[in-house]
Amino acid sequence: MREEVRQFAELMERNLAAYDDRPRWKGYEWQRLWVRLHEELDDLGKALRTRSNPEHIASEAAHVGNLLMMLADVCGGLKELHPQNEVPEYYDSGDNNTRPPKLAKPDTSGSVWSVHKDAG
Repeated sequence: MREEVRQFAELMERNLAAYDDRPRWKGYEWQRLWVRLHEELDDLGKALRTRSNPEHIASEAAHVGNLLMMLADVCGGLKELHPQNEVPEYYDSGDNNTRPPKLAKPDTSGSVWSVHKDAG
């Protein structure tokens, strides 16, 4: 395992452990996690735009990573955690209301992209 992946996984676990007193994500619908993911992305974007310290940025990135992991899990992508042939159903074929919403094109004005452009 790459050292950066190991360190990031440790940050993710540390963030998860801080919430051990709360219910786990296993029973959540993907829609709830999708909303939380975007809230965490906003927090990460704010940390980047305000040039927070690297530890805070890494912690916010780990929160985003955790939400992505949770989505992968509840949608059946982490199959080793589920018995064979028992993958949670999260898409209802033909019903567009159960599909993840399309992301709008990001507004990059004043975002991390302009920070990188200005720094160069």
